[in-house]
Amino acid sequence: MKTQLIRSLFLGIAALALASCQSTSGPTSAVACPKCETVWFNAGGSAGKGQPVALRSAGAMNCPDCQNKASPMLKGLSMNSHTCKSCGGTMFHCR
Repeated sequence: MKTQLIRSLFLGIAALALASCQSTSGPTSAVACPKCETVWFNAGGSAGKGQPVALRSAGAMNCPDCQNKASPMLKGLSMNSHTCKSCGGTMFHCR
């Protein structure tokens, strides 16, 4: 039950981030880690500029390796997916 609630919350956050990608003035891409239950995106101006904003569920863990990998992925300097050695989550890049 708790896992299903967390999964639903994560999918809702991811859908919100992806829906905002469709706006011309909003983010154009996002990076998500289902294990950390976190979605990162660049706020404001052009994609690839500034620090990524992280949206995570209330009980989510904070994995520094995923955080460090999110910024290069958003800037297009890294691959489209990554398996984290710390948390074991597979991050993916949504464009």
